[in-house]
Amino acid sequence: MVALPPDTSAAPRETDPAGEGAAVPLLAATVIDVLGRHPAGEVEAALRNALLLQVDRPTRLVTARGTTAALDAILAHARALRAASEPPAETGLAELETALAAASGGSAPAVREAEVLAWRTAWLLAKALGGPLADDTLLARLELAVLADADRFYQRLTPTDPSYATLGQALEEYRALARAAPSERVVGRTARWRSPGPGDTTDAVASLRARLAEVGFPTTPESDPRTFDAQLRGAFLAFQGRFGLEQSGLPSLETLDALAVPLSERVSQIGAVLDHLRRSRARLHPDRLMVNIPAFELRHFVGDRLDSFHRVVVGSIGYRADESTGRAGRLNLTPTLESAVRALVLNPSWSVPQRIKENELDRSAARDPDFYDGYDLWVDSRGVERARQRPGPRNALGRVKFVFDGGDGIYLHDTPLQRGFDKRVRTLSHGCVRVQEALALAQRVMEVDGHPTPWARARAILAGRRETELELVRPLPIFIEYLGVGADQEGALRFYPDVYGWGVVRGAEQPAAP
Repeated sequence: MVALPPDTSAAPRETDPAGEGAAVPLLAATVIDVLGRHPAGEVEAALRNALLLQVDRPTRLVTARGTTAALDAILAHARALRAASEPPAETGLAELETALAAASGGSAPAVREAEVLAWRTAWLLAKALGGPLADDTLLARLELAVLADADRFYQRLTPTDPSYATLGQALEEYRALARAAPSERVVGRTARWRSPGPGDTTDAVASLRARLAEVGFPTTPESDPRTFDAQLRGAFLAFQGRFGLEQSGLPSLETLDALAVPLSERVSQIGAVLDHLRRSRARLHPDRLMVNIPAFELRHFVGDRLDSFHRVVVGSIGYRADESTGRAGRLNLTPTLESAVRALVLNPSWSVPQRIKENELDRSAARDPDFYDGYDLWVDSRGVERARQRPGPRNALGRVKFVFDGGDGIYLHDTPLQRGFDKRVRTLSHGCVRVQEALALAQRVMEVDGHPTPWARARAILAGRRETELELVRPLPIFIEYLGVGADQEGALRFYPDVYGWGVVRGAEQPAAP
């Protein structure tokens, strides 16, 4: 097995995200992943199988021609390095560089980075494939030509998401826990389950204590291990905090359900999110907004560093019927998506979706004749009454809206309903994402954008009620994703409840099913 360099930071930026310029960086990440997971004899086959999964994906990150040419050249070069007693002929190097230049789009910086990648990858492959290695002359040449740039290159291969390092460590910890508990103890929940509490002494308490130890929360009994003591309550509080449960310190039914999940499944969950982070296009954008639906959070990254953290409210999970269209189901779920914030709207109005007007607002208006004060009502060309809520402190969108395409009427926005951010499960909206401290986020986005409107002028606009759209100088990438495992602001491991029933990963490239 090849010993790989430390994995510490982000992937190469694409010179052309839609074309062949991404082939070499993606090839590099795939090579490194395969080298770390497969025995030497399986490396070539595993590489080809892994690359087949990347060819002609909807994002068009790679093409079959560019990737195959680059892989063939690197493999051929690795075989030559393995067998050579002196540096390969310059014709071989030229062939390698030509193939990589084609896969990189041909620009000078990309070709140079491709050369660095080629040498380092070929050297790793030569070691992985076995057999005699090149002599000291060739090794010295590799060290001089490649290793000076290798650290920089390999650092850029690792996702910059702060959760990545936490999840990598957690993966090893949960693998060790799974090995240590091959036959796991589970305290079964029953319809007549009575939760033991402080001071209770039962066999169930001993079983719960043992299960908590198996899943990484050991305790030292103060006396009898069958007695529910302060140590055990502290372990339950810590466990519930990690899994996003109500922190009662008692074995509630939802706590028993979380305890019953096999450790092997926890390993798979962590691995699935790690794999997503390695492949996510978010890593291509140092400045970005990231919304994680089950974590109920938004993170603003500037230069690949976390700049601010915001609680969010996302779409509700209840079933609804849309009388105007006949649709029924969970119509308010927030979708996953990849887009870019192109403008901020200060003092936004709210054009009420017709299903919300007819199914909810009209019913409120039937009970309160003054309900539609603050709204403009009109009849459209089809004879349907429409509603628009005027800007103001009671507007459902608050004082600022973040506008992006592709969300089918979904926005990030402020809200007058601030109490929702104090709830543990924040599935309360009609699908939009309500952002805590949205004005502070708007100010920071404008500062980083270099927007010509100073924030003092924006504050003056906000003091009135005139709806004003401010187009950003550079659209800000936004990713709304559904990741069931991550790290909190302090870097602690967190598992999030599967509030939508979508599993552990639904990336921005996987639109939500209706």
